[in-house]
Amino acid sequence: MHQLISGERLDIRRQFGPTGLESLNLHLGRAPSGTHLWIVAAGPSGSRPAPAQLARTGPGTAEIRLGHAPVADVTRLVIGCSWRGRAGWTGTLTLASLNASPAAADLTVPAASGPADRERTLLLCELYLHDRRWRMRVQGEETRGGPEGAATLLGVPAASLRPPPVPVSPPAVSPDQSRPSPAAGAVPPVAAGTNPAPPPAAQPATPLPPPTSVTQPTGAATPPGSPPPAAPSPTAEATQDSVLTRFQRAWQALLGPAEPAPPTVRATPDTPASPAQPGAVTARTLQDLRRRLDLIAQDLRPAAPLDVTATRLRVRHGQLLETHARILKEARDLEEQRGRLRALNLLAAQEPSLRAVENEIERAVRALQEAVDALATELVTGRLEDSRARLGAEDRYLRGLRPGGDRSLTDPSPAPATPPAVPGATPLQPPAARKAPAPDRPDPADDGLVIPWLNRDS
Repeated sequence: MHQLISGERLDIRRQFGPTGLESLNLHLGRAPSGTHLWIVAAGPSGSRPAPAQLARTGPGTAEIRLGHAPVADVTRLVIGCSWRGRAGWTGTLTLASLNASPAAADLTVPAASGPADRERTLLLCELYLHDRRWRMRVQGEETRGGPEGAATLLGVPAASLRPPPVPVSPPAVSPDQSRPSPAAGAVPPVAAGTNPAPPPAAQPATPLPPPTSVTQPTGAATPPGSPPPAAPSPTAEATQDSVLTRFQRAWQALLGPAEPAPPTVRATPDTPASPAQPGAVTARTLQDLRRRLDLIAQDLRPAAPLDVTATRLRVRHGQLLETHARILKEARDLEEQRGRLRALNLLAAQEPSLRAVENEIERAVRALQEAVDALATELVTGRLEDSRARLGAEDRYLRGLRPGGDRSLTDPSPAPATPPAVPGATPLQPPAARKAPAPDRPDPADDGLVIPWLNRDS
C-alpha cells in the first residue's frame, strides 16, 4: 500500500493503471457518525455538484469514473466531507482500483471550540486534469466557516455541503408518567373476604360551559376573596430540560472550561505574514537534496588544490547549491501567496495559475535531483578509479618482490611471426653484409681516407 501525505501529488494512471480511470473507489474510515461525503465538479462552465454518471457517493464511500469527465465538461473534482461536532478525530482516506495497489492517507482533525452541533468541513483531496492526464493532490485541510466557507471557496450552494441534521430523540418520560393510570369506569380490585360495593348509579352527563379566558392586565391586583392563580404543573418537556441541563453541567465540570477560540488572522499585502513553508513532499525532497549536497561538500574538501577534476566538481557543487536556494525561495513564496489568496477568498479563481507554478517547481526539483545524482556518481566513480589504479601499482610492486620475480616483467618478447611461404616463389634473401675494413687501413669506398676512430670497430 502506498502511503500518502498531505500535499503529495500522483498520476492516476501511473498509480492505479487504466482501471483507475474507469472506476476509482474512495473510502473514508473512522469518521464521525453522520459524516456527509460530497464531490464538487468544476469546469469551464462553472462549479456544481458532481453528476451521477461521473461520481456516486454513499455513507463514507464514493465511486469516481473519470472516463465520463470529458463528456460532462469537467476538468477538476474536489472531494470533501462535512459533519457536526467540536471533538477531534483521526481517520483514513483510502483510494483503490481493480488490479492495483491501494493508496491511503492518514487524516488528523483537531478539536474545536463552539457549540456541540457545530458544522465543520474538511477538504480531502482534489483530482484535476493536467496535460491531458488526471492527477491527484492530497489536501486534508479544514476550511474556515464550515460549509458556508467551503461553498464560497468552491462556488456551489452551501445546502449541498451541509451535513444531515441531528435526529431528534423522543422526550424522556418521568417515572410517575410511566405508571399506567386506571381507565375510566374500571373497578378497583377487592380484597378477599369482603363484599364488593355496588357500583354507583349512572347519572346523566351535564354539558360543561365553554371555558372563558380572562386575561389579567400586567400589574393588575387580584380581586379579594379569589383564589391565587394555580402554578403550572411540570410537564415532560420541563423535566427533560432539567435532566439535560444537569447532565451538561456535570459533563462540563468533568471536561473543564472550554478553550477560547484562537483569533482569526487574515494576511493582507500590507501586514507581514509568518514565513510560509512549501508543500510536504517538496520540503522533504529539498531537505534530502540539501543533506546530500552537504555530504558531497565534505568529500570535496580534502582534495588537492591543483586537482583539475576536483576543482571542476567544486564549481558544479556551488552551482547546485545556488539552484537549491532559488527553488526553495520560490516554493516558500508560492505558499505565502496561497495563504493570502485564501484569506481574500480568491483561491478558487487563481487555482490554475498556482497549480502551473507548482508543476514548474516539481520539474525543477526533479532536474536538481538528477543533477545531484550525476555529481555524486562522478565523484564516487573517480575515487574508485583512482583507488583501483593505486592498488594495481602496489600489486605489481609486491609481485616483483617474490623469489621468482614478476614474470610479466622478465619474460622475453615473443618473436615476430614468419609469413607463410608461397609455393613456387623464391624466398627472399637478406642483403649481403658489408665486410668491415681492417683497422687503420684505407677504405676504398672512402677514397683512401683513413679515420682510425671512425673505421675501428668498438
